[in-house]
Amino acid sequence: MADKNGGKKGTKGATTKIVKGTTSSGLKYQIDPKIKEDMRTLMYLTRMQDKKLEPLEQSEALFKLLDMMFGSGIEDFMNEVAYLHDGLVSTDILIAELREIFDSVKLKNS
Repeated sequence: MADKNGGKKGTKGATTKIVKGTTSSGLKYQIDPKIKEDMRTLMYLTRMQDKKLEPLEQSEALFKLLDMMFGSGIEDFMNEVAYLHDGLVSTDILIAELREIFDSVKLKNS
């Protein structure tokens, strides 16, 4: 739930500022910068890169991360990625877009 200033209410009622941006491919996004501090993010990113896991398990971690980041807007996000990349949402394209989003979001105290 967003507040009138464009922030997002946290679990304890605290408001965080949502970061808006555009990737180099033109993908527009809105993200809570606290996502980089959430240990679930690290867990999902680690699972995505774990070569010991089956590809399906790696993909499941990717979708959990996307759900955490975009919630009910995940389908809009995927459609926008497809639109910008000739109708294709490959894993490589998706990860490149996510990497650029993460790189653009500053951590607190950095």
